This record gives sequence, structure tokens and C-alpha cells, in this order.
Amino acid sequence: MSIHRLVQEMAERVRQITEEPDDAARLQRAVTAAVELVAGCSSAGITVVEGQVVTTAAATDDVALQGDLLQHELGEGPCLDSLRHGPLVVSGDVAADRRWPAWAPSVHQLGVAATASLRLSGNGRTFGALTLYGGRRGALDGDDLAVACALATHISMMMASSHEIRHLGIALDSRTVIGQAQGLVMERYGLSAGEAFALLQRVSQHDNRKLFSIASELVSTRQLALVPQPSSD
Repeated sequence: MSIHRLVQEMAERVRQITEEPDDAARLQRAVTAAVELVAGCSSAGITVVEGQVVTTAAATDDVALQGDLLQHELGEGPCLDSLRHGPLVVSGDVAADRRWPAWAPSVHQLGVAATASLRLSGNGRTFGALTLYGGRRGALDGDDLAVACALATHISMMMASSHEIRHLGIALDSRTVIGQAQGLVMERYGLSAGEAFALLQRVSQHDNRKLFSIASELVSTRQLALVPQPSSD
């Protein structure tokens, strides 16, 4: 796939993610996007962190679900390492990897030969991790990891925005409208999820109007004040 085509596909998947009605649906769409965009990825899961508790919030299939659950049960694995020690943990040969003596042989029996886990974080907070599973050794490296990192960045920004919305006490129905408005701003002006949400907040503060009101108007009219219009040249 060409770089131009890949950028288009990434933008389309991000738009689809942001248009989902709630966090659970957005995370499920995100793991589906991981399999669609990352060539060496055959399964994907997202683990979320709530205090000291880690849970699987989304998985593309039973392999990803079991791979994540085994990490939670055994207390070891790439997902947990990415949360504890670093933003990216990769294994090109799970069967030979000695970092996880209990998890590696167990997940290898599920048909997993390679894996990569990417921490999802933003605004100084860790939200969880995206874990990719590949069915052949060395399946997740090079360009695949670059694509995975880009997707993880978008997911992180989305989760940061959702956390901010919850922190502001915005109701679920309002979150859906705000998410739709956020997606429109991202698509039209080429912004990330975090940048789009920040722009909506700035307009809200400038106009002294509630964020939901700004979002509703944008969804209805497809127009947003204070945003420079693209050049017609």
C-alpha cells in the first residue's frame, strides 16, 4: 500500500472511530482498524487501566481476548510491560522469548508467533495498551510498527478526550454529539482527536456557550465559527 493510500485509510478509520456512539464502540472499532491497517496483525486487543485494575475493553477475536486475559491472570506479558516500563514492547518470536516464561508458551499455543504492545496515554495519564498479535515470526516490525504507533496515538488522543468529557460531567447523549462534531473537525481540517476537541473547547470559551451547544450547531450546520476556512486556490 502506498503512503498516500495508507494516510487516506488511516484518516477514514479514525473518522469511523470518532463517529461511534460510545467509548466501548469506539474501542471496538479501533481494534478492528488495527487489523485492517497493520499488515502483520491478525488479532488485536485493548486493555484499559482503572486504578490498579486492568481489563480487556475490546478484542477482535478469541485469540486477542485470551492473549490479553492470560496476561492479566499471569501478571506478565508485553501489554503489562508497556504499561509498567515503556511505550512500546515488541516480540518477533514469542516462542523463544524468555521475558514471559508463563505467558509466552501459553499464547504460542493459541497460534501467536509475534506481538507488539503500545501504551495508550495522554495528558499525563495512562489509559491502557493496544496489543497486536501476529501469526508468524517477525510479523510486526518496521513499517507495521510505524503504522501501529500512529494508530495508537490517535486512540490515545481519543481516550484523553473521552476522559476530559467525563471529567467535565457531560452526559452520554451529549458525548455522542460532541464525538460527531469532533470527527467533523478532524476530517475537515486534518486535526487529531485531541486537537479537534481542544478547538471545540476554545470556541465554547470564546462564545461563552456550552460545549454541547457548539457541537450541536456544528453537526446541524457543518459550520464552525473561528475556524479559518480552507483556501479555494
